[in-house]
Amino acid sequence: MIDALTHKKFASYRDFTLLSLAIFLASALFATPAHACTPPKSHYKNVSCTATAGTFLAVKDGGAPVALLNRAGNKLTDLFAYEQALGSQYRGGLLPVVKNGKLGYINTKGKTVIDFRYDTLGGGSWARGVSEKRIVVRRRGVWGVIDTAGKTIVAFDPTISQIDDYQGGKARVIKNGRTFYANAQGRLTPEAAPQTAQSTPTWQNTATPQPTYTPPTSDASWQQAWQAYNTASQASVNFTLLPNQQNGKWGFVDSRGVPMIQYVFDEVKPYSQGVAAVRLDNHWGFIDAAGDVVIDFRFHKDGFVVNDDTSEGGAWQPLVFRDGKAWIGNFNQGRLCVDLRGVNVPC
Repeated sequence: MIDALTHKKFASYRDFTLLSLAIFLASALFATPAHACTPPKSHYKNVSCTATAGTFLAVKDGGAPVALLNRAGNKLTDLFAYEQALGSQYRGGLLPVVKNGKLGYINTKGKTVIDFRYDTLGGGSWARGVSEKRIVVRRRGVWGVIDTAGKTIVAFDPTISQIDDYQGGKARVIKNGRTFYANAQGRLTPEAAPQTAQSTPTWQNTATPQPTYTPPTSDASWQQAWQAYNTASQASVNFTLLPNQQNGKWGFVDSRGVPMIQYVFDEVKPYSQGVAAVRLDNHWGFIDAAGDVVIDFRFHKDGFVVNDDTSEGGAWQPLVFRDGKAWIGNFNQGRLCVDLRGVNVPC
């Protein structure tokens, strides 16, 4: 899948003995599979989970969509009219589908809600799902944001190079190389400049605000290791890393567009608290700002149940760290979380 040099790169860890030991022990202890659901029995051959609880996608052997199914395996709507359907982004009651090479969105009954006028994004995740009643789309190569009725929220602008999904009522927008934040109405506000100059800039993650992570006080050795790791990270990383796609693969670039982490991933999430979730084949793991694996690739891509009510109002997004925890899957109707060591913790 990736060459030996790349494998070596992503198998290495920072030279912090205690941190490495903690990650190793976490991997051994975390044995619960992060699978969201079990597809129902039906006469359809290929059935997989979607991001919406209780709804499943049936496809042909070649991947062409056949139908949406309910929990009982019964058909909700036919999908034969479409070339592609993306169950992993079926959120907020809207399923991304492709017809005549163009992206649109339909509801559970098969009604077209958003017309087929948008570009597919390429790669395995070729469309964005609903996030806080907003959808990031691209039209004729230009980025913009629409709402769930198809109304334009953030105007399509060729100077925009990246728009993140909405989280907490806002979305990060990279425009003319500068960082802005769009509110729910689409108004752009420039990122606030630092109040004081620093001789050595520190790590800044423009995807989400950086909360201070407090390691468990009951584990003194881990606390010391994490503090050393965090100090080293801040001293060595002084730029912003942004997700970027090239030839169907994802990597990260700096604010000038210079590649900093290789284009080897099938899907990525923005950096949060100094790490980013990245997917190789069917499993997610986490890398640090140097591109080193800090949490192994062990979280299955179909391991999430994102109900309609969890996509609203700044709800927690999967695989994004917040207050030292990341939601990495669902089990028995509940969420599974890990801390920055990869150890499972209560959500």
